[in-house]
Amino acid sequence: MKILGLVSANISGLKLFFSIDKTIQYCSLTTSKQNFMSPPRPKRISAQDNISPLDRIIFGVSGDLATRKLLPALLIGFQIGELGEIGGHFCIIWLGQRALSRPDFQKFISEKVADQLDPNVAREWPIFLQCIDYVCLNATSTEDYAELKLLQLLCIVAMEPPVSLSPDAVRDEKLKILKAPKRFGPTEIANNVVRGAYRAGIVNGTSANGYADEDGVPAGSTTETYVALKAEINSWRWAGVPFFLRTGKRMPERVAEIVVRFRALPHSIFPGVTGAVHPNALHISLQPDEGLRLRLMAKTPGEGMHLRATELELDLHEAFKTPRMEAYERLLLDVMRDRPTLFTRGDKLEAAWERIEPILAAWEADSKPPRPYTAGTWGPPAATAMLGREGMLWRQEA
Repeated sequence: MKILGLVSANISGLKLFFSIDKTIQYCSLTTSKQNFMSPPRPKRISAQDNISPLDRIIFGVSGDLATRKLLPALLIGFQIGELGEIGGHFCIIWLGQRALSRPDFQKFISEKVADQLDPNVAREWPIFLQCIDYVCLNATSTEDYAELKLLQLLCIVAMEPPVSLSPDAVRDEKLKILKAPKRFGPTEIANNVVRGAYRAGIVNGTSANGYADEDGVPAGSTTETYVALKAEINSWRWAGVPFFLRTGKRMPERVAEIVVRFRALPHSIFPGVTGAVHPNALHISLQPDEGLRLRLMAKTPGEGMHLRATELELDLHEAFKTPRMEAYERLLLDVMRDRPTLFTRGDKLEAAWERIEPILAAWEADSKPPRPYTAGTWGPPAATAMLGREGMLWRQEA
């Protein structure tokens, strides 16, 4: 069988490959937010001392990413001995803009992670805390642009097969995708990019403030909390296949997924079929549950030609019972073991910004604020309309 293309998805270290061809109608990508042995007690190093090769310097600590992901991942790495020791010690130095003393900083992060640590993990927290230092920097603040994250998912879906699994071979193929998308001009930005900001609503049965009412948000803020866009790739393989990407906060559930919808059959060989015939679709779930679902039409048993949509499913948690690392646990270990495959190379980052900067410039020149959407919904109606113009729907709205 001739393999016409290859899509790869990296789910908890399991590399998944499947062949594709020109039967793909469109692809949508969605992200949204909603017992170890103890090593010897390490010796603390001051941030002013010489930094050894195994000391870690981490920028930024006040955000959700640091307290919900990085700190617990570092603690687990500390417990299982993956942080390593040179001369019986190591240090984690956090750099931030807040004027905090080391004791104040330790109190701050302790309060942040108090409700997130498993009891078996939490008992090591006081020892781990002694390895942490803090340095205040007078740095220019930067924003975390969700659009860049969406482009990373686009690269994973659309990349060609690499010649090997070496870091540069994989990242070279991702770079080609970032150089191939159709550029966003004023018309494309107006029609194919939607930004929004949530207003007050209900999330999981609990009332939620609007973004403008959240603590620390300046009056008149035009910061977006939701982005949806249609991307097109100028290549032989992907010409005519739209990619719909979206990410947002305060949505009904926390999910990261890729949905590949195949084209409808041009001609059915089954006469007298009853019921609607839906195109096949491949659903790759990344968070919170990892797995694959292939939706297809199957004939129901018995007389007559009755078709019904059904699914073939692979649940990685059920299929593989071995413990899995959290995403940031793996990334931290990849840093320590010099495995750069999953990290963005400089030329790739520059190519991504070349695609994003026209959108940011258009938003800055536009006096209109982000489109509102109610907390607990899947985004502004304009994002639904964007797909509706193509005769399509987001999976959650289908």
